[in-house]
Amino acid sequence: MTDSNKKDFIPALSYDWLTGMYDLTIKLTMPETKFRNKLINKISPQNGEKILEFGFGTGQNLIMGKQKHPKSYFSGLDIDSKVKLITEKKLKN
Repeated sequence: MTDSNKKDFIPALSYDWLTGMYDLTIKLTMPETKFRNKLINKISPQNGEKILEFGFGTGQNLIMGKQKHPKSYFSGLDIDSKVKLITEKKLKN
């Protein structure tokens, strides 16, 4: 942290302790699949194209994108080490 009153980033759901509940919360409160499908359709990945997502959160866009477009390459960056761990676990399954 750069200052005792400032955070370097805002964690998922705004509080660090809620990060583990992010996926369930989004699933219960939003039409998640609809939004993610719209996003992936909008970027329209082409075969061999490399897609980089900044702030990938728990990796749902990366996972869905790869499922829908297996000949495209999806990767991401996120500052939050907790969401990185969640994404890594998902990608191993």
